[in-house]
Amino acid sequence: MKKNSTRLAPKTKVKVSLRNRLRYVTIAGAFAFGIFSVTMVYNSLINTEESRANNRFNGMETLAEFKFRKQLVLNQELIPENTLLQDFPVMVALADPDLKSASNGGKVLSEKGFDIRFTKADGVSLLEYEIEKYNPATGELVAWVNMDTLSRGISRHVYMYFSNKFSADESSQNTWNKTYKGVWHLRGILSSKTPFSTQVAQKAVTPVTQDKDVYVAAEKNSSRYPCLNTPEDVDITGDLSVSAWVYITGSKEMTILSNQNGFNGGYRLSLNKNQKLELSVSNENAESAAIKGSSDGTTLEKNKWYHVAAVYSDRGDSMCTYVNGKRDRFLTTYVSMAGSSSPLQIGREPSKKIFYFGGQIEEVHVRNVVMNNHWIQTEYVNQNNPMEFIKPGMTENITQQISMSLLTLDAETQGQTVELKWLTVNENNNELFTIERSTDGLTYEVIGTKPGAGNSIEVLSYRFRDEKPVVGKNFYRVKLTDTQGNNEFSMITPASVEAMGEDKIQIASAQPNPFNKDFMVEYRVPKTGMAKVKLTSVKGDVLHEQEVACEKSKAQHFQYKDDAGIRAGVYFLTIAQETESKTIKLIKKL
Repeated sequence: MKKNSTRLAPKTKVKVSLRNRLRYVTIAGAFAFGIFSVTMVYNSLINTEESRANNRFNGMETLAEFKFRKQLVLNQELIPENTLLQDFPVMVALADPDLKSASNGGKVLSEKGFDIRFTKADGVSLLEYEIEKYNPATGELVAWVNMDTLSRGISRHVYMYFSNKFSADESSQNTWNKTYKGVWHLRGILSSKTPFSTQVAQKAVTPVTQDKDVYVAAEKNSSRYPCLNTPEDVDITGDLSVSAWVYITGSKEMTILSNQNGFNGGYRLSLNKNQKLELSVSNENAESAAIKGSSDGTTLEKNKWYHVAAVYSDRGDSMCTYVNGKRDRFLTTYVSMAGSSSPLQIGREPSKKIFYFGGQIEEVHVRNVVMNNHWIQTEYVNQNNPMEFIKPGMTENITQQISMSLLTLDAETQGQTVELKWLTVNENNNELFTIERSTDGLTYEVIGTKPGAGNSIEVLSYRFRDEKPVVGKNFYRVKLTDTQGNNEFSMITPASVEAMGEDKIQIASAQPNPFNKDFMVEYRVPKTGMAKVKLTSVKGDVLHEQEVACEKSKAQHFQYKDDAGIRAGVYFLTIAQETESKTIKLIKKL
């Protein structure tokens, strides 16, 4: 039985970068010179790639502000011998009372599971992941976690963190490497009982980026089965790998997926009338090569789940099918697969509304590489019994040890510069701050210094502007050095800087930020025409929205007067023109 613990929810892979925490913190401390209490706002970042802290648990560094974690141990005995897989998306399926939401008696604070993270064995190196399903009432979780390496000969474990009220959604399509051209979690929505109904996957959603690696399984031009209306996205020439889970209830020829138009090019994975797996590819002259017929191969039984896969190697002049991780049939061919102008169709033919699938289809993957037999076998074993493939340990209660000197570090991109802000409290013989920058999060260079306050029991704020950040991702940290030469590092905080270009919306500045009542934002748009300006709260409530006539590349100014007296906190201002948008974070002071 496929994935005996769960059903996959219909969901597209949407590119969502790792994002830092929005956090409101009240700090109370008693010191030798008196007692003070101060409430402050810890700033947030929208494009965070890394989150580390000075917290330690059993001698190991841990993620900041998470109260609990579990060790997840991979059962390497289930991985084929002599296997080394890279960038492998492991399916993690758990049902744990601790993973219920707090409102249901558990320890996860977000009702959508936003405060769940995965790290490597070091406890702090974040792993890309996609949460496919989370049930706050039962603690059921289905997530895909990208493992950089997977091998039977290497014992592996990861950590799953949870319980952090400051977390935002960091589920990311980067879980699936660039060879994945389509990933659909279909949840068995294709039913032979209702082949002509509109019971299809969720409505199409416009991707938040121009990265076209992943697409939503959604009804487009058909009222029957999911179909992509952008054929160029999965139009693959050369090497090909496809896989899916199928549950058949009929006895006929049926299509699992296809982008063949009946004339030339494309690929098709199907079952013949004897329920044997077939793969065919076509060249530009409509000549085809196919594994088909009924002389050999596995016969798929009715009312039973199967993992089916097929690969076509253009360079190897061969194709092969797999059933439940084992090699099924093989063919040597000299036909080179050509591109197809038809959309990829799941559950029927794209050009002719025939060969409807009788049964259910789940977890369809399309790649532009040849998966080897170890990859396919591991994929089957992992997805067939994920609770056996990854076993969770006991929930660990993490004791936080946040430094009372360097409280926070924030980095905000402002045009082609980055402004750094950090807070301190209880400085003791603090002599110097050294500001460091990295392009990979590992090797840092000094970009500036600022003197410390020496001795202070007050909350102090510091600023530093990086005038020459690199285009792309920048990582920042601040080192505090006291008069005795002792050092203390802040958490690592990233910021992204885009290349200058006339085709991009640019937000040059927001002044003042943080603001008391009013603020002004300067921005530029790439085209002459209307632009939309929208101010929203953290919860998504729209506080202000208007359309503005703009000139191409000319400085525009939006001034907001807080006549209504909005609450102190974090807000977002978005400038949008046509399909492009740019957002900046603003903070209202207490």
